[in-house]
Amino acid sequence: MNDINPIIVIIATFNRKNRLLNAVQSITEQTSSNWLLVIVDDGSEDGTKEYLESLSDPRISTHSFKKNAGVNKARNKAIDIIQEKNLSGYITLLDDDDRFKTQCFEEFTNIIKETVSSNWFTANCIRVDGSKISKIKSYGPASYIFDYMYGKRIRGDLSHFINTDIIGDIRFTTRFKNSEEWFFFSQIAQKNDLFTINYDAKIVETLPTGLLLSKVNKDKKIEVLKYKLETFRDFLPEKYTSLQTISLSNELAKSGQKEEARRLLNNMSLKNKIRYKYFLAYLRCK
Repeated sequence: MNDINPIIVIIATFNRKNRLLNAVQSITEQTSSNWLLVIVDDGSEDGTKEYLESLSDPRISTHSFKKNAGVNKARNKAIDIIQEKNLSGYITLLDDDDRFKTQCFEEFTNIIKETVSSNWFTANCIRVDGSKISKIKSYGPASYIFDYMYGKRIRGDLSHFINTDIIGDIRFTTRFKNSEEWFFFSQIAQKNDLFTINYDAKIVETLPTGLLLSKVNKDKKIEVLKYKLETFRDFLPEKYTSLQTISLSNELAKSGQKEEARRLLNNMSLKNKIRYKYFLAYLRCK
């Protein structure tokens, strides 16, 4: 990243004006001035729209939805704005209840200048008390799919910094209003590896209404699992999608849909190393 490639922050917000003020402040007070900010208000009714209209910094672009559409559509709108304005740099996401360290953009830029060239960097997320949310066994080149989604090398939330050049028409899923960020990142990961940096960039505060809580889309677990299987079936080996199939069959069986669960399991090959899990799942469906 050089001095003409700014960090472009995307914030989607909904009815949390007071929290949003802190998030925006963590950007405007950066020791580096090389940033752009795109904020999309997802139909707030707490004065957020008026606050956004009061912002005069030319580096900040804003948009307000008339009705709540969900964080995924809000983030997609932000990407549309970035592309319509022909902005280039490294896109990063910031929830309206989180914030960046004051020196983040300056220090992170200096670090990646000294590393290998990459279109996709990640840094650590930490809690308010300083403890790490990101759990990374070894830093450097990595695969989002094989090291994060289906591997054990990377765990926890990450701060992503993605070159605008590789986004194209990739967007967050609109099958679900909130969460399921894996879809966006997995589409990018089909052609790009990421590079993990051991740097604490983002301070995350989990709130009762935040998107990091496990209850988000918990009532749609079967629908989410079906979506993952549909997404990965065409380009991942069966030994990976079989794990998704087993999880889905278990959830279907628990919900009383045992016939569909058995059909999924019967169509799955046993030529892999998960026979034991397969038979446990099959027994549950009998």
